[in-house]
Formats: sequence, C-alpha cells, structure tokens
Amino acid sequence: MNSRYYSSTDRQVISFRLIMIIVIPLLIIMFTWLFLNRGQENPEIAGKDAPVVESLKIPDQNNSSTQLLEESTSDQQLSKKQGNIAENGGHELEAKVTDKDQGQMGIQREEFILPDLEQSDAIFKQDILTLSPGFSGLLNVNNIIKKWVVVINDLSQNLRPYKHFKQFGLADPFQVETDQSGIYIAERGYQRYDFLASAVHAVDIEKAVNLLEKYQPLLQQAFTEFGYPEEYKVDDIIRKAISNILQAPVIEEKIKLIKPSVRYKFEDKDLESLSPVKKQMIRMGPENTRIIQAKLRQFVEAMSNR
Repeated sequence: MNSRYYSSTDRQVISFRLIMIIVIPLLIIMFTWLFLNRGQENPEIAGKDAPVVESLKIPDQNNSSTQLLEESTSDQQLSKKQGNIAENGGHELEAKVTDKDQGQMGIQREEFILPDLEQSDAIFKQDILTLSPGFSGLLNVNNIIKKWVVVINDLSQNLRPYKHFKQFGLADPFQVETDQSGIYIAERGYQRYDFLASAVHAVDIEKAVNLLEKYQPLLQQAFTEFGYPEEYKVDDIIRKAISNILQAPVIEEKIKLIKPSVRYKFEDKDLESLSPVKKQMIRMGPENTRIIQAKLRQFVEAMSNR
C-alpha cells in the first residue's frame, strides 16, 4: 500500500484552503442577513427622523376623474381654480375667512365670476344701479369701467374734468348772472349738478366698498393701460382723486367772475389759481360740494377699515 507524505509547507497551504472554503460562505451569509434586516431590528440604523412614506393612489389612465392624492393643500386647490378661471377669461373674488360660533375655524366663500373687461358693461351697470338709481345717467356709455377709470385718473392728476361731461350727460351750459357790480356764477346753475349730488348721497357705503372689491380685477386691468409702474395700484389713484375733491373749498357767498376772453375766470386770483378739479367743485355749488365730500369721507374711512 502506497502512502503519501506532505511537507510542512504543503500542509499549511491545504489548511489555509480549507479555512477559506468554510469561512468565506459564512461571511457572505452573515453580511447578507445584516443587510436585509438593517433598520428593522435596530431603529438607529435607519435614523430617528426618517420620513414615513405613505402609499399614493395611482391614477387609472382610463379614468380622468381619479385623484393623484387623497388630500391636497388649500393653496394647491386655489392655484388650480385660478388656472381654470384664467382659461375661461374670467376673474374670481373670494369672501374673507370667518370664525364659526362654536369656536372652530371655518371658511365661508362666496365666489364671483366676472366677465372679461370688454364684456362687463351689463353686469357692472346692473350693480352700480343697486347703489343708487340716480347713477343711470352716467352709465349710458360703452366700456364703462375703462371710461370711469380714465375720469378717476384725470381727477387724481388734477386735470380738467369738464372734457368728460358730455359723454356722461353733464354738459349743460355754464350759467352766469349780472348786476351793476359785475358778473357772478348763477345759483340756478348749481342745480344742473343736483342729480349727481343726490345720487351720491343715496349710496350705501358698505355696498360701494363691496363693489370696489368685487370689480378690483377689472379696474386694475383698465388701470394698467395707463403705463404706471407695477407698484402702483388702481386704489392709489382712487384715493388721490378723492383727496383732490375733498380739498376743494366750500364757498357760500356769491362768486364774482371776469371774462377777459372767451372763457369766464374767477376774479379772485386765489380761486383762479386752484386746480381744475377744485374749481369744478366750486361750480357745483356749496351744498352739492358738501354732500359729495361728506359721502367721499365715509367711503375713504370704510376703505381704510377693510
């Protein structure tokens, strides 16, 4: 029988190979187990602040009404609705958030879908007449909002408002009276503005402010055509126009005139140096001026409280 003898070197090599054959599979098994079970047995491995991932509902491609998420934020819903409104060429205003009596926060929304600016005459006219039927004479024009914004802009710039009177039915001739001492504004001439003062006096301020908010997008759209810087808003010229009107003096006594050329002028140089807006208010008469100014003060106060 033949026997085989190994040297010491051969025996070391054989031992090393046997160890590697046994150890390497064990290491592979151990590391595989650790990898598959990390973060489950020991939460510290995954991290304490790891986000919880919830399953999302996958939409059915054949069903367009399926939602991608069960819940969405109110901002996402609002952006989506505004996008839909923009596609339809309309505008939307929403009521303010109110608190429920039970102490819980609730949202009450009243939506107003406005037409395009070019198609707004009918609904705007209808809403303005709810403020005061006396405004009917100022609504017999096309593109009402645009023309009203033009007038407001001119008033804010202290430009001569009389040029707009004809289109709004306010073009009755200026009336004067004379006596031995000179020429004066005829008091009967103030009566041509009585209907305007009466219409303004009848306005419900709360309704007026609500309508201003309702038509803000269309007013602003018309306002942008003037080329003001972006930081200017239509409210700015409204407040400036009102400020100019409120600065007009109320003159009780007879106002003397001169006529150096075609047009009459105030004999008093201080009055003649006033802006066209203030002089126009003087021509309306003291009583009409007081009525209009009082209502405008209420309107400005209500605007400031919003």
